[in-house]
Amino acid sequence: MARRDALLRLHKSLVARGTALRKALAGELADLRFKTTDTGDSADAAFDAGSEEVSSQLAELEARELSQIERALARIKLGSYGSCELCQAKIPVACLNMCAKWVRLICATAASVSRQIFCPRWAWI
Repeated sequence: MARRDALLRLHKSLVARGTALRKALAGELADLRFKTTDTGDSADAAFDAGSEEVSSQLAELEARELSQIERALARIKLGSYGSCELCQAKIPVACLNMCAKWVRLICATAASVSRQIFCPRWAWI
């Protein structure tokens, strides 16, 4: 029952994070789309270009995180979240609570066999 409760809490937090990311992405994309080209001098133009680049990179990172969250939510719905993606061994709830919730999870044994980067308790790829 503790595993089920943990997955329900996880689902709720992933949905909330996904909603926040969608809202942030919509704002950033709107800002990038509707930038004015009126710049005062070359310093202003350079500042605007740098600012747009940072916003663009941030939007890309947030879009990637949102994609991973949606993938994790799909795995929760299918009932496969919390199992190693390589060998299907159950990953302990304590490990699930400690890692980033949307990463691909593999157990340490499967990680060492497949030569993936891993932590002693779980791995992410």
